[in-house]
Amino acid sequence: MEIARINHTPDWDPPADWADIRGRVLKYLNQGIVLIRAMGNGSDRHNSQAPENVPLGFCTDGMWIWALGMAYYIEKYDLSIDPDLLAHIREQDFEAPTPSDDEVSEAFEFLQSAMERYVDESQQGEAD
Repeated sequence: MEIARINHTPDWDPPADWADIRGRVLKYLNQGIVLIRAMGNGSDRHNSQAPENVPLGFCTDGMWIWALGMAYYIEKYDLSIDPDLLAHIREQDFEAPTPSDDEVSEAFEFLQSAMERYVDESQQGEAD
């Protein structure tokens, strides 16, 4: 299981076929199974004046986990996608698989553990 990161740096060298596949990548990201979702939306990190339109939460295809906001940032700002996730999406021929209940449970537990580690590391950093 992998967790994809959003690269908020707009300077990236997209693949040569990005214009052709961008829509298919966005469709894939939007077809993930939601693991957890906040009731509201979050602020746009690139435009503090924008309404709170960024979906908050995470979804999965059973092999990868990504933030719901990833599609938003790619669509709105053409930000880069994790190259390993893009390779995975290509391997799936841009069709998001439907994960089994066990895969969804595993992804949720993996995400929960990663979030707990992040909180623990953040708290340690504050204590130092």
